[in-house]
Amino acid sequence: MSISKKYYEKLEKITHLISNSYSVENLVFNTQTIIENVIEVELVGLYLYNKKSRKLKIISYKGFTKTESIIAEQSAMKRHPGWVYKNKKAILIKDTLKEKNKLSIDSNRSFKTRSRVCIPIIAADECVGVITLCSAKPNRFNNTHISILNFVALLFSNVYLNLLFKKDQEDKQEKLLKYIEEIKKRKQLQERFLANLSHEIRTPLNTIIGISNLLKQSPYVKKEQDSIKILGLSAENLKGLINDILDFSKIEAHEINIVPETLSIKELIENAIFSFKEKISIKNLKVSSNYSEKLSLLITDKIKLNQVIINLISNAIKFTHNGSISISVNVIKNTSQSQKIAIAIKDTGIGITKEKINVIFDAFQQEDTSITRKYGGTGLGLSLSKKIVNLLGGELHVKSTKSKGSTFTIEIELKKSHEIDKNEKAVSKKQIKNEFTSPPNILLVEDDDLNIFLIQKLSDLWGINIDVAKNGKKAIEIINTKTFDLILMDVQMPVMDGIKATKYIRKNLKLQTPIIGLTANAVKSNQQKCLNAGMTKYISKPFDADNLKQKIKELVSNK
Repeated sequence: MSISKKYYEKLEKITHLISNSYSVENLVFNTQTIIENVIEVELVGLYLYNKKSRKLKIISYKGFTKTESIIAEQSAMKRHPGWVYKNKKAILIKDTLKEKNKLSIDSNRSFKTRSRVCIPIIAADECVGVITLCSAKPNRFNNTHISILNFVALLFSNVYLNLLFKKDQEDKQEKLLKYIEEIKKRKQLQERFLANLSHEIRTPLNTIIGISNLLKQSPYVKKEQDSIKILGLSAENLKGLINDILDFSKIEAHEINIVPETLSIKELIENAIFSFKEKISIKNLKVSSNYSEKLSLLITDKIKLNQVIINLISNAIKFTHNGSISISVNVIKNTSQSQKIAIAIKDTGIGITKEKINVIFDAFQQEDTSITRKYGGTGLGLSLSKKIVNLLGGELHVKSTKSKGSTFTIEIELKKSHEIDKNEKAVSKKQIKNEFTSPPNILLVEDDDLNIFLIQKLSDLWGINIDVAKNGKKAIEIINTKTFDLILMDVQMPVMDGIKATKYIRKNLKLQTPIIGLTANAVKSNQQKCLNAGMTKYISKPFDADNLKQKIKELVSNK
């Protein structure tokens, strides 16, 4: 039956009000208000189906007391609302006294229903609720009321679905934001852990490497030079392991930097072999190396390529119990600007099965768990090595036969260097001492006694005057009484750290004295903090003595 004209204007208002509902609660309130205004009736109940309880829950009502609404809700599924929900059909009861089924019997209350209309709310072919109107008057409702209520129910269902979808999206977005925030916190915790790990290991390691380098130059320990060299190279290998852990984290976060420099591939490999001299001797292995005569000095990230070579040689020694290891470097392609080389490390060790050869480059993977128990290792080495080689523009391949051995090959094209091989240059101790025309005055701000000892020894060798402060606060006191050409500033110290001290020097003392940050924390964000605080440059511990000397020379000569 068509809706009479007197309702057209009201239906327009109904459409506007329901369509502009901003939440399910607001939608229910608006629907209740509309029904009350359009159809004057004693009782109105709006039910929504709850899937968890499998019951119709009364969301909004008029004419019920609180107690009556609870009773109505408890009995809803057994009465007319429940029948409408299950059958998805409307009910029009003109006079309940003429109805002989139990569905028309009211709960115990003063109000007695004589006429009733119930309309299902259908959303996406599913009944989600029921609208119920009751009157004490018989024959109160007709088909016009059903048409109006059907119209309201249709609008309700469409808006209800949109609101549910919107809420679902908002919930998902909220969960996503929480997840992102959790990832950020985890990353911060990981970065903090790596920073602490880096600092605690690199600080003593810096002293070990520095002192071993000093001992190499001492005329009093000539007989122990091999032992000193092994000590230094072992410390460098330990530094490489720390770099493995840090670099793996950086590569995963896409934060790693490539620092190109001139290097001799032959020297890199021979130093790596020498660092394993004792292990090779204990296992009685034959280790040979062969280099193409065409091999030039090349340019790449020396530290990172060394990490890969150290790792591959270490694995070859670890997994070879008898026999030999051979390392060869061949020039595959040679131009005036670059060389493509193949570095092959071949062993006669335990080998790898065909089934496992494709997974050994995955992080934390070894051929099987017995390998980890028997040989140890983090399972990071090969995964990191492959990632580093890829970052340097090359490829890492493996060929292996179980029980016969493996060959790992690095194929990489690198730019040629036009520098002279440093092994061909002889620099005397006298030349080193005369590198500074006049001894610069430098303030060392450092709390570690061993690092202080190392830098004082280096300063004697280089011809530098050193004053020492063991924290940032003490440094500021000294700076107020004496002028310095340069400040070497440790970052992590008690009382006042290097970051705070540098900011104070720049902001409060207004000094532009060059400051080199010495940080055992190799995490990129920490290094950026050094620069943001006002430091001129920074050096990661363990530092290379020549690199430190060069930075000092640059900054002192620029003054």
